[in-house]
Amino acid sequence: MRTQKFPPLAVVLHWLFAVLILWGIFSGFYAALGKPSQAVFNWISFINVSATALFTPLFFFRVIYRMTFRAPPLTQLSTPNIVLAKSVQVLIYSMALLSFVSGWLMMSRPVNIFNLIHIPQPLHDPRALAMWASIHFYSNVLLAGFVFLHVAGVLKHQLVGKRILQRMAF
Repeated sequence: MRTQKFPPLAVVLHWLFAVLILWGIFSGFYAALGKPSQAVFNWISFINVSATALFTPLFFFRVIYRMTFRAPPLTQLSTPNIVLAKSVQVLIYSMALLSFVSGWLMMSRPVNIFNLIHIPQPLHDPRALAMWASIHFYSNVLLAGFVFLHVAGVLKHQLVGKRILQRMAF
């Protein structure tokens, strides 16, 4: 049986955001919890702010694009597994969006995008900044958990012979 694939643009967007989200999760938690030097912390912050600033509009494009086509059927999975997979996908999209938005709103300095564009910080109230920083942290904790479930589910199905990963192959 031949595996039906996602359209090429969907595959590119999926892997692009997979790399961005995984980078953001690992580097962000390292910066927040790993006690890096100030130089490393500043570098991670600079890359993460710049990358997410560039990718936020592309994220909205991805969501709209994803809503315009029907995904290839998951014929190898049971209905409960399909519902679970789609629910985790919606939660990943939701937490990624919340992470991007809260990341913008928690900025306590102007947003510097690769030293090319500078955008004034959106909020100035310290309580609002602290609230958005907390939302940002916890949305990333949830995002990491949902990404883990997604990857674990894909690996589980691959290991039992259900070739669902090929749907997102180039």
